[in-house]
Amino acid sequence: RLVDANKTSDYSFEIMMIFFCTCFYFVFYRNLFLHVTTYTNFLVVKAMHIALEIVTYSVRMSKLYYDKTDSLQKRTRERVMMQENNRNPCCSVAKLVLLVMYDESEFTIWTIRLSIDLTLSFVASILSAFSYLLEVLWLRFGYNAYFYDLQYVSHDQFIKTVVFTMISIVMELVVYVSIDKWLKYKHQIECIKYWQVLVQRRPYYLWYFIFTFAHVTHDALIAKIINAE
Repeated sequence: RLVDANKTSDYSFEIMMIFFCTCFYFVFYRNLFLHVTTYTNFLVVKAMHIALEIVTYSVRMSKLYYDKTDSLQKRTRERVMMQENNRNPCCSVAKLVLLVMYDESEFTIWTIRLSIDLTLSFVASILSAFSYLLEVLWLRFGYNAYFYDLQYVSHDQFIKTVVFTMISIVMELVVYVSIDKWLKYKHQIECIKYWQVLVQRRPYYLWYFIFTFAHVTHDALIAKIINAE
């Protein structure tokens, strides 16, 4: 946000970095399935992920959450500013943290930003799942499969990895659609509308999303799979 506050471009560095980091998160998250050996462990990992998504979006988009956190950050700023002449190093660090973390967004802007984040997370989630399936199938059965350590993963574990990934796709589709419907019903927030406006008015974002996802997938994912044993 600090970078965007003084930008001259029509494109947001915050949105670019969010998508970049989200891609890395989902790519490494998919690779966990190679090391999850039981359905119980898979369900535990999946439940933690779903709980994180619900808290990140459904809870943070509520008016109650916004009012409480906005009030908290304003009170914190007042207390820190009262110590303006204090040369204590801790006070200086607190001011620096406050400068980075303080968000002046109104509730409408806050929900729009989170709506775009939700859609970017959904795109990265589904694309990473399908890409992961294609990658592991190719590296397991492709003509150059001997080159990759994926060949040393047991057959049972490989099948479980594929099944876990396919189940994840279905579960994440249900979760994201449910969150979208809930936000529209409860808070009158239409995530798809904001996404459509974004890509229509700033079409070059799509090229950035495509190239960023390709980079993360082919570099980070394959690098992890090479050491899959």
